[in-house]
Amino acid sequence: MRDLDLATRVPTKTRDDDAAKMFNAKLTLSKAFTLFTLMVHGPRMPVEKARDDTHRRILLHSAAPYALSQETLETILGADRDELIAYTIGLAKNAQQVLKYTLGGMVGNVLNEQVFTPRNVYPTDVIKVHLGLTGDHARMSVMNL
Repeated sequence: MRDLDLATRVPTKTRDDDAAKMFNAKLTLSKAFTLFTLMVHGPRMPVEKARDDTHRRILLHSAAPYALSQETLETILGADRDELIAYTIGLAKNAQQVLKYTLGGMVGNVLNEQVFTPRNVYPTDVIKVHLGLTGDHARMSVMNL
């Protein structure tokens, strides 16, 4: 990915100023692509070189309004076919890293620190509501249930 001319012209951490926000968040191309990968494909990552090319292009078109201007998208789509395939594979591999390892680790940390607390340590009020620790159960932790 680092050796691609296209990646030099349009880095994956790119965000154009006139791109739309998604739920008040300004996303880079990489983050928008990762989000759409999670929403559309779930745990199955589109990283196969030939078979998943169409899927990656659909994800690129879905993510583009939230990170790129139309001109930047046309720059990407106007690149050499092999370079475009390598660029989108790079985006998909980055999404794979984030979704398989980073997201899982963060979820584990939240569960360990805020949900599965020791008996004398209580979860935050937001977590209590989601776990049903209200009313008679308000002073309980998940480990008491």
